[in-house]
Order: sequence, then C-alpha cells, then structure tokens
Amino acid sequence: MPHKNSGTYNPAFLHQELWKQYFYDTASSAAMAAGQRNLHGKLSYSEAYRFGIPIAIYYYSYDEMGRVECRVIADKVSYQKKLTGKGYQ
Repeated sequence: MPHKNSGTYNPAFLHQELWKQYFYDTASSAAMAAGQRNLHGKLSYSEAYRFGIPIAIYYYSYDEMGRVECRVIADKVSYQKKLTGKGYQ
C-alpha cells in the first residue's frame, strides 16, 4: 500500500472500502502523539479510512532497541483513546 511520504498518494483510494496511509521517520504534530521517540526508519503513525472517512489513527513510539514501546489508537468514530504498551495493558 502506498504511503504519503513516498509521493505516491492516490486519491482513487478514497473509493475503496478500507485503506490506510503510512507516515515514517517524523513525529506527528498531534497532541496525542507527544513524546514519540526513536522514529528513524520506523513507522511514526498511520491513518485508517473507510470510504474516504477517517476512522482511526495509530501513533507509535519505540525504545532504544527499536521495539514498540507504546501505541496510541485514536478512534475517530467514537472519539475514544486506547493505549497499549508499557504500563497501559
């Protein structure tokens, strides 16, 4: 699946039932993503869409060994925040 950072974003995906966009290397400017770290060469966040409507955003942060230490899921449908990772399970 293409991601925006590659320059291959295609608006035709808006007509698909479910699709995602992926963003790498750079921390999101969203307040929910505050504290993201160790993103070099890693997935920073992804956005999920259903028929062109955003339904969820997933933010990631990594420890010094490159393992996912925290994943924040912002559910656009119900506006709930779910946390997984150290101290959140």
